[in-house]
Amino acid sequence: MRSLVVALVLATAGCGAGADTTPARRTTLSGTRVATMAETALEAQNPRIAPGTMTCPRLRLEVGREVRCRRTAVLPGGRQVRLGVTVRVTSEAGAGRLHVEVDR
Repeated sequence: MRSLVVALVLATAGCGAGADTTPARRTTLSGTRVATMAETALEAQNPRIAPGTMTCPRLRLEVGREVRCRRTAVLPGGRQVRLGVTVRVTSEAGAGRLHVEVDR
């Protein structure tokens, strides 16, 4: 009887009963990821915006959290324009959702 109990324990030990197999939820977005998501959102809101690049710090993926980013665009004729941008987390679902607001 004792060997049967040991055999059952060994047989069920690796079954994953109670083990969480879902991937870990991302809690922080890298600065590169924030910049990419923010630039995509900004271009969707303003299709005629001058092409540019954005740099951002890391951002904790938590609703209400925000960071300040800098966007640099090169206008026709080579003139560079730098803008401050606020990026705020509005949803934690999936990869997260961000709201982007350019300084006036």
